[in-house]
Amino acid sequence: MTKRNFSRRGFTLVETIVASSILLTVMIAVSVILMSASRSFDQTARQTDADQTAVLTMRKLTAELREAQEIYVLGPGRLKIVYPSVVADGYYNRFQPNVSEPVYLEQTDATGTYQPDGEYIWKRTGGGDAGAALVKGIKLFRASNDAPQSLQLTVVVSRGHGERVSEARLDQRVLYLRNH
Repeated sequence: MTKRNFSRRGFTLVETIVASSILLTVMIAVSVILMSASRSFDQTARQTDADQTAVLTMRKLTAELREAQEIYVLGPGRLKIVYPSVVADGYYNRFQPNVSEPVYLEQTDATGTYQPDGEYIWKRTGGGDAGAALVKGIKLFRASNDAPQSLQLTVVVSRGHGERVSEARLDQRVLYLRNH
């Protein structure tokens, strides 16, 4: 007969269950912390993207509008811009608007069709060209004449969907005819 060695002792069932419970509790706590950090990172990334897009959009719109001689608000999310005519030496003739080639800025869908709730700001000329998207991801684009040679612009950019949406809103007064 062989002699059993009882000097080697293993873990009891109770010790294993207690150790497993402690390990499970620690893993759940770590998982909750990591998921919270991940959500926070995603929220910060969406907000940063919305902020940057709003600032970029406002810069592009301001650059388009500052050289205008006349600006007409045609409706929600719709502007008609008339620049001064350009003389042969390349300078503006500030006394002569170029009414034959107006520029339109409109809030549109992806195809460039005017939609007051579209996600794009589309730029096209009055010559009938199809134009091109100036900015994507717009929730709201509005303008109002608040004073002569001045326009109040509002741009709202939205990022995300469902419960996880971040928005950035910019309001800016733009003066035009600045070089005239």
